[in-house]
Amino acid sequence: MNLRIQLLLSFLLFPAAFVQANDARMLMNCTSVRVSTQSVKQSGQTYTLGFSTADDYVNGEWYNSDGQARYGTLALLDVPGFDGPLGFSFYIDLPNMTDSDGDLVTDFFKVSQAVSGLGTSGTMTLDNGEDVIQGFVTATWNRAAGQTTGTVQLRVNLERDLFLPVLTFTHTFEIYQYDGKLTYAVKGAKVEASVDLQRQGKAGEFTGPFPMTRRSQTELVRDEADWFGPDNEAYVVLGSVGATADDMLLVRGATANNYAGSFYFLDGVPSTQFQNEYDLWNMQIIDPNDADGNHIPDLTDGTDFEQPAGPVAKLVAVGDQLTLTIAAKSGQQVIVEQRADLDAAAWEEVETRTLAADSEDVSLTPPTDGARFYRVRTL
Repeated sequence: MNLRIQLLLSFLLFPAAFVQANDARMLMNCTSVRVSTQSVKQSGQTYTLGFSTADDYVNGEWYNSDGQARYGTLALLDVPGFDGPLGFSFYIDLPNMTDSDGDLVTDFFKVSQAVSGLGTSGTMTLDNGEDVIQGFVTATWNRAAGQTTGTVQLRVNLERDLFLPVLTFTHTFEIYQYDGKLTYAVKGAKVEASVDLQRQGKAGEFTGPFPMTRRSQTELVRDEADWFGPDNEAYVVLGSVGATADDMLLVRGATANNYAGSFYFLDGVPSTQFQNEYDLWNMQIIDPNDADGNHIPDLTDGTDFEQPAGPVAKLVAVGDQLTLTIAAKSGQQVIVEQRADLDAAAWEEVETRTLAADSEDVSLTPPTDGARFYRVRTL
């Protein structure tokens, strides 16, 4: 009897051995920087400078404002004689915004790489509706390799309009980088995955599921996921679709094993009531697995892909150039149509084409008179 049970259990468990689980490396870093509030005493007066992106409290967040090196926030400067802090629009450049080793992590946000005496500049602007007060800022950055925190010395010059002395504040800044393991199993177009990510340079961990859908050999669509983060707090990772106007896909270079993208946490700091802080993160998945040796990582290798319902079209105008991007299944025949009025009786065909890839751009002639409406349909 016991032998029969043992054999039955072995038979039931045996098929699970065929599910291929792979380990890949995953890195991610918060695109925001946390900067402390600091005070300085000069000529017997105390001045305090803090920063915030929150509604009603100082959270120290500097956020990326242009996709590259320029960062912004609201600077709150306490000046003796004023009732409450003065609120300035604050913009400054970060140093080391390159990727010297090509690992898709900007050098400034890499804990292992030091920042030594680098200088940048910025501005502080107060617009009260009647006057515009313009100040200038220079910054000197230092952070030791292996440390998540460093110092940024801000030299603030508001002498021209506020007749203040030049003020020098030394703030602590902090970056957030995680590195660890993505464990995944491919099941057709679906990828069942989980993460175990450790904070670099300081205690902290993210764990949880990371479900994805394979759209092509170079694109992955992320589903929403629930993680546990530092202090065992619950985080929601928003999916690729719906978080912004554009899909936030994971995309692989044509000849690489790195998948790069960005994501939003629903709430970057769950312990506060304000959601929109420290919520945008960059990430990379580095998959060394290539079972058939065809230089396509196992994460997206094969023929089982799920295409978006579609076709999906996006129209972009740059100057006098009009481009229609069509996303659909490769090999699908689509018709691009237009008309000048949505109440018009019929659509006019612009062109018919068979898609050679899952996404193609169609150049359109901008209208010279009035509006144009466009649609894409399949045959």
